[in-house]
Parts: sequence; C-alpha cells; structure tokens
Amino acid sequence: SHCECSESTCAGADGECYPEPSTVVASGFRLRNVRWPDLQMYVSAKTLVVTRNNFTQNREFVLHALSGQGENPEAFVLGSESYPDAVATVSVNWDCAPDVVCFKEVN
Repeated sequence: SHCECSESTCAGADGECYPEPSTVVASGFRLRNVRWPDLQMYVSAKTLVVTRNNFTQNREFVLHALSGQGENPEAFVLGSESYPDAVATVSVNWDCAPDVVCFKEVN
C-alpha cells in the first residue's frame, strides 16, 4: 500500500498518518551475515549492497519503529546514517559483480 502524510505527520504500519514521528530504536550499527561473517552490508548510491570488501563509509544503519504503535512496536524500517531521508525497500533483480555476492532483490 502507499501512504502520503502531510508534513507534520508520519506514516504508521497500518498506512494511517500519526502526529508523532517514528522512534529511533537503534543507530550507528552495522549489518553482517552470521553464517558468512566476511559478508557485510553497506549503502551505495542509495542501494543496499552485500560485499566481502571492507568499506569504511556508508555502513552504519538506523532502525526506526513506525509511528502509532505505542510501547511495544512490532513494525520497523531500516535506514542509513548516510542517507537519512531514505529507507530500505525490497524489489526483484539478480545482480552480480566482482567481489560482490549475487543477490536477488524482491519486489
């Protein structure tokens, strides 16, 4: 679904607009694969990438709890410290490049 809220409100998981902003649950963290610890995620031109390279920039993320959930939120969005106005989305596309693990984006 698609939600457009006015400038003074924020979208919740239910698609409704709420007067309170989303809440930052965690920030400044990095994402690494537990099964393959040499793989990590970073943001390149607003695209999430999984790689074996040891990039030092664009690797820190922010987790937001969506508005309107009260004390025990269950819906979150993943953002990037480098691109604070964007959040992670999922689409379908296979992409392979040298030193980058092939991944499938899901729409």
